[in-house]
Amino acid sequence: MPLPQTTLIVIRNNVADLAALTTVMERVGAEHGMPEKSLFQLQVALDELVSNVIKYAWPEPNAHDIEIRITARHDGIEVEIIDDGRMFDPRDAPKRDKSLTGQRPRPGGVGVQMTKQLVDGIDYARVGNRNHTTLTKLCALGPVASGGAEMNKTALRMEDSHAGPVCILSIGGRIDSGNAADLLDRLNKLISSGEKTILLDLKEVLYLTSAAFRVLLVATDEAERNAARVVLCGVAGQVRELFEMGGLLEAFTVHGSREDALARL
Repeated sequence: MPLPQTTLIVIRNNVADLAALTTVMERVGAEHGMPEKSLFQLQVALDELVSNVIKYAWPEPNAHDIEIRITARHDGIEVEIIDDGRMFDPRDAPKRDKSLTGQRPRPGGVGVQMTKQLVDGIDYARVGNRNHTTLTKLCALGPVASGGAEMNKTALRMEDSHAGPVCILSIGGRIDSGNAADLLDRLNKLISSGEKTILLDLKEVLYLTSAAFRVLLVATDEAERNAARVVLCGVAGQVRELFEMGGLLEAFTVHGSREDALARL
């Protein structure tokens, strides 16, 4: 397939439309043999910036288009995000404030902080009345890779079970701006039902964004208000790296494996 090759998608400024963008990005990654880790990292960065546009670019609640151009090049993938919202250069976003000792950190500013670490370049230009934000992810492309992401495996999956008094919620797939509310709803229902110890097993999670961190922090606070607790396990590999990039690993009680967690709870 000759390169460069550009795929265009236009979505509305609605969080529900992010699922369509995720699907297109996954298809482009598969068509060009993009390494799985590179694809997931770009997906996180793309979710962070586009969701930021959706939430903050326009002061009024009117409908707007967001144009995303995904270009496969010989040395990687370039994604250009174009919107007619208020001017915002992500490169100028302030660094996130450190939390006070003994205080659980807040997720504000985590998204841009992570994005800067996940991609190889961020460019910005204001052309007329439109923002043009470009992400560059350098990686080797090739034929469809056997290790590429399978789209049906990235959908959010949740299943709860019990081990004695511990409620185990096993999570798989991706957790992003498009589905984080579903996870929060599930956690709130478990807390309101009277569960006192909820163990979140993240072993099968492929990647997560700052929207997921926000849900975990909110659910942890809600559990504590109800004399309950939320504990994590299976935070490894790429998922652990994302926790570390966001500076949020120490905000939670984390155990290595499910077995280790159950032995200590």
